[in-house]
Amino acid sequence: MTLLSILLRISVGLGIVAAVFVAGFQHRSPWIILPLAMAFAVMYVAGKPLLLRRMGPVKLLLASLSAIPVQALVVGVLFLAGYGAGSLAEGSRPMGEFAEADIHYSLWVLGLGGVLGTIAAVIEMRAGDPMLDLEPEEFLEELMKEPPVDGGKRRDP
Repeated sequence: MTLLSILLRISVGLGIVAAVFVAGFQHRSPWIILPLAMAFAVMYVAGKPLLLRRMGPVKLLLASLSAIPVQALVVGVLFLAGYGAGSLAEGSRPMGEFAEADIHYSLWVLGLGGVLGTIAAVIEMRAGDPMLDLEPEEFLEELMKEPPVDGGKRRDP
């Protein structure tokens, strides 16, 4: 990871969290949670360079679909937090109806977050992370190794 990719990832993360919070604050329709959850799932999978490199298109689609329920829960909690803050700040008012603007809002979140997240992933891939070049079995072996002891110097028997 490079400093630029870390800053991009932090910016994207804060931006998409803020976008969901703002949607709740504005008392948008709660149905916006579903398209935002799909956008979050796609960005979650796109932000994993190892997955992008190792998986075929079918497995990538399945990984995105399996992430949707978890991301819906995350988006729902953020939306409700924003809704509560909006109710405290502006008083209680009815939620808006689900409209075409909600779909456009979700597409903008996906577009901006997806593009910046993908740029961060490409930067990381081009940085030459040695873990990206390993085969899946070698990658798992590397992850399962015990951490080095004695100041980072590994002792082999």
